[in-house]
Amino acid sequence: FSLPPLLLHALLFENSEYLTKWAKELNPPQSGCYYFNFLSSHDGVGVRPLEGLVPDSEFQSLVDSIPKKGGFVSKKKNSDGTESPYELNVTYFSALADANDSEQNLQVQRFLCAHSIMFALQGVPGVYIHSFTGTPNDLEGVEEKGHARAINRKQWDIDELTSKLDDTNSHYAEVFSGMKELLTVRSKQTAFHPEARQKTYSIDPSLFIVKRTSNDASQSILCISNITGKEVELKRDIPSFPFRSLIEYKNLLGEDLTANEDALVLKPFETAWLVL
Repeated sequence: FSLPPLLLHALLFENSEYLTKWAKELNPPQSGCYYFNFLSSHDGVGVRPLEGLVPDSEFQSLVDSIPKKGGFVSKKKNSDGTESPYELNVTYFSALADANDSEQNLQVQRFLCAHSIMFALQGVPGVYIHSFTGTPNDLEGVEEKGHARAINRKQWDIDELTSKLDDTNSHYAEVFSGMKELLTVRSKQTAFHPEARQKTYSIDPSLFIVKRTSNDASQSILCISNITGKEVELKRDIPSFPFRSLIEYKNLLGEDLTANEDALVLKPFETAWLVL
């Protein structure tokens, strides 16, 4: 339950420090058990699991940003009469909007980056239907149903949804296509088996980096995500980091790597899954 708000924090503050620390300290589950990784569900994004993982001021800033994006914050009453936030009522797509970017030019990239990170982590991924379609806040549903959680429970009319997914210029189609590509590629890699080993690297707060290695060691994937709105360069002359000359790698996600032999350059919110 820490992953959804932690990933929101990382992408909105463009800082992987706390997400990386959490992932590095995450013990692998015992044999026969798997983590179930998810970012959104029919409920809101719980923020109680975020307490203590990020600075209090940044926790509050994250909470305060949600009403600016059309969402709501549900609170619990404390024994002393005060209230504390416990759930962000917002779709994950709308939560990843940038309040400072009126055009929302990077919202889809930010959203797909979040899922590429979740898909790379050890465990079994779960995707809520509204994450497949990039559904924004359903404020009409809130007014009709009378409760905040309805914001993330839109009931699609099949003809309306089909029309949006057929419109290649819509963000709905862009999200759906991107999600399908990520999952199609993921399903073919032995290094993404739920039990495949995981190692997280703390290299640069602009990047989230995890290495997955299949149990028989036949495949390793370096999963590198730029979590910022700026171009980021990763050089390979970093001690204790298994990064070879780029000519030895293939990017499973199909994007041509903007790079020379000794440095990987990632566009804003771009992810590369590198195999030798």
